[in-house]
Amino acid sequence: MTESNPKSLSLLLIDDSETLRRWWKEVLSRIEGINIVAEATNAAEALSLFQSTRPDTVLLDVELGREDGFDVLRHIRERDPACFIIAVSSHRDAVYERMSYELGANHYVAKLDSIDGMIVVLKARLGR
Repeated sequence: MTESNPKSLSLLLIDDSETLRRWWKEVLSRIEGINIVAEATNAAEALSLFQSTRPDTVLLDVELGREDGFDVLRHIRERDPACFIIAVSSHRDAVYERMSYELGANHYVAKLDSIDGMIVVLKARLGR
């Protein structure tokens, strides 16, 4: 989807923590228009699901356990320049934030700050 303010979002949720994925689903389910099309727990699963579901929005934990979420970010951006990518990290770190934007993220949120920031970003994508 290439519209700047679509009426609904298809979202791929990528996080290695089951607890955080459940939490994200709970939070995101409260926002009308967000449809979580798939969940991934690692890099290989993320790329496979991205290819098969073709979401217009990705919520990506850039720290996927022992794997590099930054590689996932780069691959997704190469495959779909129009996809809206929100990079999240447990670090409030300027280096992580800079790397995320350099690799093509549209937005970066530290997990500690993410609930309010995430809701604002997604509602703006929905034109609200």
